[in-house]
Amino acid sequence: MSAERPSILVLSHLFPNSVHPYLGLFVARQVRALQETYDIRVVAPTRWVPPATHSWRSERKLTKVEVIEGTTVHRPRAPQLPFGGMAVETLALPVFLRGVVRSLDRERKLDLIHAHYGLPDGWTAAKLSRELRLPLVLTLWGSDALVLPDRVALRRLLSQALRRATHVIAPSRAIADRALELGADADRTSVLMGGVPDDYANMSRTDARAALSLPPNVRLIVWVGNFVPEKQPLLALRAISLVAQRCSDVRLVLIGDGHMLPAVRRTVRNLHCEDCISLLGSLDTADVATWQAAADLVLNTSRSEGLPFSLSEALVSGTRVAAVPVGGIPELLAVTSGGTLAVDSSPEAVAEAIHHELQLAPDEDLSRRSAFLLLSNVIPRLADIYSRSL
Repeated sequence: MSAERPSILVLSHLFPNSVHPYLGLFVARQVRALQETYDIRVVAPTRWVPPATHSWRSERKLTKVEVIEGTTVHRPRAPQLPFGGMAVETLALPVFLRGVVRSLDRERKLDLIHAHYGLPDGWTAAKLSRELRLPLVLTLWGSDALVLPDRVALRRLLSQALRRATHVIAPSRAIADRALELGADADRTSVLMGGVPDDYANMSRTDARAALSLPPNVRLIVWVGNFVPEKQPLLALRAISLVAQRCSDVRLVLIGDGHMLPAVRRTVRNLHCEDCISLLGSLDTADVATWQAAADLVLNTSRSEGLPFSLSEALVSGTRVAAVPVGGIPELLAVTSGGTLAVDSSPEAVAEAIHHELQLAPDEDLSRRSAFLLLSNVIPRLADIYSRSL
């Protein structure tokens, strides 16, 4: 290891850019917090796409190297194959990244590679770290451990990466247990929850509601996510339609966008819930934080999750949670005593969880109980993992 600040290469396709400014925001937050202690460079593979749509043309215009808040980010192009071609993508990715990674190593000797997401990033990092004789820290985030291994070829590749890793990080015990099943070493696997910026929760519920011009008596439920099948936005709508039959002042706000937007709008009309459901589209981080702080409850209806950051953000903000029991959510709510799990993923069960939460008094101590999720408490543990891996 060099005598200067340790040189860390972060490798992940999950990293913000001008086209997708919130992609991998949780990775970028870690990088920013680590900059003072480590010399960090980022390789964020960008998919090669033809100039067929406006979105794809914008993606093609991304610069191959840029400096973001003091960190140099390299964006080598790599193919992304349709129709389930991730195994081939994973096997091919080292070919497209090897040149830039070796160049960075020559520029200043790397001390460690930290890959975020199991495939294709983790497997690629495992291969390159072996070639460069570097330790590898691999962070899993959710579907990379819980969903992708359902396919035999991907399970084999992920197992190879986990066995090669010097240390494996998971955001919940459920994901860590899955990593162990796939070959990770129990003595070199850690659960590291959270990563919410310390300044995220800086507004009281009263101030947040005043900023949003919300009536004081409205029972506000906030749902944050992409409108995709995995997030089950229609389940949230159906559950709220049942809650509204018992609680006339309830209001659901959905923050997000996606290809299910027409179905979401159609379902709102079919349920005759236009007066109690609002679709806000995608919002920036500050606006999301304001809505979460203003809410009586944050709702999660996903069918598959690792540990959703929207729930960690809500708990740090002092807002309780109702959720379907998947991934690391039961563990998060158990350690914070911060919400209610639905007994299953039916609209009736989710509605009952929401209704139960709305009957509770304000939880004045929730922010304190959830402070371990703050970035200032996560970074020292990550730095310790780096130190033990170097």
